[in-house]
Amino acid sequence: MNSRWFYILLANVAVLSVNVWLFVDKLQPQEPIDLPVTTPAEPVKNKTKDWGISSIEGFHFTLNDPLAKKKMDLPPPILKEQDLKAQLSTAQKTISQKNYKIKKQQQKSALQAKEIAKLEKHNNRLQRQLFLLDAEQNRREEKLAQSRRVIERLEIEKQQAQKNPFKTDVELMKKSIDSKPDLIKLKHAKTTSAGPSSIEEVLKDKVEQGAFSGSIEFGFVYEQDNQVTKAVNGRLILDYDQPEQYNINSDLDFEFENEDGETSTEKYRWQLQSDYNLDPVNLVFARSDISRSQFASYEQEDIFTMGYGRIFFNTEKHKFNVEFGPGYRFSVPNIGEDAVSIDEFIVRTRLNYERIVTDSLQLKVDTVLEAGHSNSVYTLSFKAQNRLYQELYLIFDFEYKFTENVPVDTVNEEVSSGLSLLYAF
Repeated sequence: MNSRWFYILLANVAVLSVNVWLFVDKLQPQEPIDLPVTTPAEPVKNKTKDWGISSIEGFHFTLNDPLAKKKMDLPPPILKEQDLKAQLSTAQKTISQKNYKIKKQQQKSALQAKEIAKLEKHNNRLQRQLFLLDAEQNRREEKLAQSRRVIERLEIEKQQAQKNPFKTDVELMKKSIDSKPDLIKLKHAKTTSAGPSSIEEVLKDKVEQGAFSGSIEFGFVYEQDNQVTKAVNGRLILDYDQPEQYNINSDLDFEFENEDGETSTEKYRWQLQSDYNLDPVNLVFARSDISRSQFASYEQEDIFTMGYGRIFFNTEKHKFNVEFGPGYRFSVPNIGEDAVSIDEFIVRTRLNYERIVTDSLQLKVDTVLEAGHSNSVYTLSFKAQNRLYQELYLIFDFEYKFTENVPVDTVNEEVSSGLSLLYAF
C-alpha cells in the first residue's frame, strides 16, 4: 500500500518536472519557426511522444500552453543573411527591369517626338501650299469674272452691231489701228507692271491678231549725206509674237534710184532682233544690224549686240522702253576713201518712246547711241503714222545720224526724210 502511493507520488513529481522543463525551454531563444495558428478554443495536441514518456499510458493530461497568446504577440522572426541577399538580388533585378522598360519608353517617346516634329513641318508646308492655291484660285476666279464681263460686253456690242451694221470711220479705225507691227499694239486688256489683266483676254488677243503680223511700205525718200539724192524707198516688216514669252522682229529697208537704165543709188539695211521676256517688264535681247550704202561714209556697217531691256510703262496710249548691252561693230569705208575706223567693241544704248495722239495718229521717237573707243555713232529718228482707211496708213519719217570719225572728204552728218504708204496685215 505504501509502495503504491510512493509510485503515485513519483509519477506526479515526474509530470511536474516535465511541465517545468517545458516552460523553461519555451523561454530560451530558439530558431525562427513557423508557428501554427490555433484558436483559443482548439485544444493543444498531446506531445508526450516527443518527451519520451510514452510508457505512462494511464495518464491523459490536457496541457494548455500558457505562452500561446504571448507567442502570437511576438515580432516577426528575424530573417537570415542569405535570405536578405536573395531578396536584395531579386529587388535589384526588378529595379533593373523597370529601368530598362523606362529607358525603352523614353526612346520610343523621343522617336514619337521627332515624328511629330516632322509631321508638323509637313503640315506647315501643306498649309503654305494650300494658302498659295487659295490665292491662285481667287486670282483665277477674279480673272474669270473679268473675262465674263468682257464676253458680256462683246455680246452687247455684237447685238448692237446686228441692229446697226454700219460703223463710222472712227470705229473701223479703232478696230484696225493695232495691226501696225512696229508701233504701239493696242490690246483689249490693259497691260501694267503686274501683267495682263486676264489670261483669257491675252489668249483672245492672240487668236484675233495671230502670232504673225507685218507690213509692206513703199514711198519716196530724200537724203543728204555726201551728196543729195532722191530715191524710191521700200520696206518689209515681219513680226512673230508669243505673248509673255518671246518676240522676233525682222525689218528690211531698201532704197534704189534708176536713171537711164542704170542704178545710181543702192542702199539697204536689215535689222533682226529677238526678245525673250523674263517677266512683263524685263527682257533680254539679241540683235543684228546689217547695212550697205553706196554713197554713205561707210559702205559696210555690221553691228551685233545683245543685252538687257526694260519697259518702264506700257499703257493703251504710252509706251517707253530702254535697251542696253555690249556688241561688236565691223566698219568698211567706201572704195577710194581712207579708213578712219577699225572693227571694235561697242556699247549700245537705245531709248524708245511711242504714243497714240488720236485714234488715227501714232508717233514714235527712237534714239540710239553706239559708243566705241575709236568711233561713236548717234542716231535720232522720228516717225508719224496716220491711218487713211482700214489697213492703209500714211507714214512720214525723219532720221538724223552723226558719226564721230569719218573718212577724208566725207561728212559726219547724214539726214534723210521720206513719205510713204504702208499696208498692214
